[in-house]
Order: sequence, then C-alpha cells, then structure tokens
Amino acid sequence: MLYLDKTLYKAFIKLQSDKGLGRSYAGLLGFVEGLYHMGYLTDGEHEEHAKKYSVSLYDDVVKPTSMEEAQEKSEVSSWEKRFSRAIVEWAAMNEKSQCWYIEKARELEGKVSSAKLILKLSDAIAKSPTLPSRGNGRNDDKLERALGHMAGKQP
Repeated sequence: MLYLDKTLYKAFIKLQSDKGLGRSYAGLLGFVEGLYHMGYLTDGEHEEHAKKYSVSLYDDVVKPTSMEEAQEKSEVSSWEKRFSRAIVEWAAMNEKSQCWYIEKARELEGKVSSAKLILKLSDAIAKSPTLPSRGNGRNDDKLERALGHMAGKQP
C-alpha cells in the first residue's frame, strides 16, 4: 500500500478517470511509465506493459440499451407471443383473423421469428387443393382466395 500526498493522489485519481482504469492498473501504468522514462525499461518492455495496463474498465462493459432499442425489443417479444398464440388457435380462428395475421406476418417477417411460421402455415394452406370445411355454413373459400391473392396467385 502506498501513501500519497495530496498532489500525487489528485494526479493518480485524474489518471484513473482519464484512462478509465481501476486503482491497480492506474498505479502500475504510472509505475511502468516512470521506469521507462528513467531508462530502466526497454522500448519493447515498455510497450508490452503499457498496453497491458492501459486496458480500460469500460472496454468489457456491455453498453446499456437505448430507450428505442428496449421498446423495439418489447414490441418484438409481444409479437412473438401473439403469433405463437395465433398458430395454436389457427384452426379455430375465423378467416378474417387469419388473413390479418398473415398480413402482419408479412410486415414483420424479418424482425419476428414466429412470423415465418405463420407464413409457412399460410403457404401450406394455399398449396393444398382445398381447405378443410369448417362445417359452419360460411363461405370457406374466402380464406383460400385471400391466400391465393396474397401469394401472388389469381383467385
């Protein structure tokens, strides 16, 4: 342990602050620089040790996310959950809702991984010769026409 007078202590703290170093590295860097300037270290030894003890504490710290990044991450997570739930409930979902999810999946395909699953599901339905009837008396070909139109096919 070293006891420094007021002037040396302030210079030491300034070195820590300016270089972003911890106490040990700041002390060793100052020591290495002093030995080099006094002629006790060769150029190679100085360079090696100066590089080693100049590593900032901030180099290893993960940068905090910005508010926009946090909001985007939250939005992506929300869409992941919504798309996952939609996939599970797909068979019971009405045609209008299915079409809405397909359109949203196309918009978010590059950002949300579950969007690709929705699109694969819609492609599989579009490629099937006919959609299974829901047996509820509704016009079951609406979804088939919408899927064909969205996939670039003519109804």
